[in-house]
Amino acid sequence: MKRFKYFLRSLFVLFLTLSQSPACANEIDSICARGTDSVRISLLTCGPGNEVYSYYGHTAIRVRGKSFYFYNRRGDFDEIRDVVINYGCFSFQQKFFILRFVFGLTDYQVGISTYDRFIAEYTLDNRWVKEQVLQLTEKEANAIYDAIQINLQKENRTYRYNYFYDNCTTRARDILIKHINGTVNYNFNVGEEKTYRDMVHSFCTHHRWSAFGNDLLLGVGADRPISATEQQFLPIPLYDDFERATITAADGSKKPLVIERNDLIIAEQPHYNDTEKTSIPSPSVLLGGLSLLLFILTCYEIKKRKLLWPIDAIVMGGTGLLGIVLLAMIFSQHPTVSCNFQILLLNPLHLVFLYPAIKQIRQKKLHFWYRIWAVMLCLFMAIGLLGIQHYAEGMLLLACPLLIRQCWILYIFSKHTKTKGKNE
Repeated sequence: MKRFKYFLRSLFVLFLTLSQSPACANEIDSICARGTDSVRISLLTCGPGNEVYSYYGHTAIRVRGKSFYFYNRRGDFDEIRDVVINYGCFSFQQKFFILRFVFGLTDYQVGISTYDRFIAEYTLDNRWVKEQVLQLTEKEANAIYDAIQINLQKENRTYRYNYFYDNCTTRARDILIKHINGTVNYNFNVGEEKTYRDMVHSFCTHHRWSAFGNDLLLGVGADRPISATEQQFLPIPLYDDFERATITAADGSKKPLVIERNDLIIAEQPHYNDTEKTSIPSPSVLLGGLSLLLFILTCYEIKKRKLLWPIDAIVMGGTGLLGIVLLAMIFSQHPTVSCNFQILLLNPLHLVFLYPAIKQIRQKKLHFWYRIWAVMLCLFMAIGLLGIQHYAEGMLLLACPLLIRQCWILYIFSKHTKTKGKNE
């Protein structure tokens, strides 16, 4: 039951994984700033955590040298000259929050907190934090500072979140790069092609059920090769690219983008619960066991020359209910989820045809849905085996005995029809 709850959380958590915790500070209404001091700007990269939403790390911007004023509990101003800007604030208190993020309508906000508070939070969570101080001119630093101030205004702080194209990491990157006078060259390392799914998998090595939930929701769009720049939607790849980046000025001179590096928090690697990995089987083991059971039951039916209709009722009901989730994704504005061929296996139409199909099977008649079901399973297998879409772990295993079973049912009724025709 504990792992089942964990799996259900992972179905929806993909849209939150690239963001900061909902507990991030949001004190914008109580801040003002003056721009008379010099400013120093850094990119902060935070390591993965143990919570589902923190598996992929986090990105923020540190601003030093400007006087920010926060209202304290007494209602007076406190001057703060070292703050962290965070583009990953969200709140579960938003109206219809679950429905909104399922359909890609979630709004995120830019938030701000003191540097000390930010560091204390990540120290408590035992997550490392690395700082890259940017080599900026005074004009560039002030331009970035001014742009951040505009973002912090009440009418500008909210944006429509998109977990691959417009998230807390891409927002931080864009506001920094946009205001640099010169061309930023990332000097990418040429390597093998990667997809969005590959990138997500690289941070789910120790979380197979979370990866399963992600793969169940992601469609064929997540399997297209993406550019090195597109890979910067994740914090750590952006950190690596900033390490190699140079700025080419109008006169052709070059300088490194990062002038100083600091390990603000040195933390141990996240501890992965061994009991979590051993007490509950992996998706492949669980679905493989279910597939074996279906195969054994089908073999029993073939030997006894009979059909056990309750098997179809359970399969159609279970896959139909899961198919409702994939059906909802068709109408989502999130990228890469609308076209998902796993709906051929987890089909919500099973719920529509469950009663009439089972009724006719009990009357020794074949409902037309069984033929359609067999065709969909063949398409599902072909798409997966040809590599057109990468399915969630164990889904192909589950499809195999189901296809064998459908072939058996069609064979039985075709033979029955021929026999009946000869007798007539």
